[in-house]
Amino acid sequence: MKLFAFLDEHEGKKGNGQEPYTRNLFTIAAMLTIEENGAMTSFRERHHTTDIAQEAAEIVQNNFSATNSPGMVRLREVVGGREPAELELFLGVLRDTFIL
Repeated sequence: MKLFAFLDEHEGKKGNGQEPYTRNLFTIAAMLTIEENGAMTSFRERHHTTDIAQEAAEIVQNNFSATNSPGMVRLREVVGGREPAELELFLGVLRDTFIL
């Protein structure tokens, strides 16, 4: 849900920037346990052919695929001061969770 909210915010359809959804995504990814991450990977493998999963994968690919992509630029604006390794780890979690 946060991915779709991010996209709406990014496209100017929702929000006023006061509650950046990229921060929520970063927080959720940081709180995942090893078991939860494994469960997310399993969930992705089971549901990757659904429309909603494919749309989520597209959002990640288009907005979070590299450190200079729109979602990552916004993330650096709202969480500032993070080590590049932390941001790369976040990218990895998104890829592992949403892209087959």
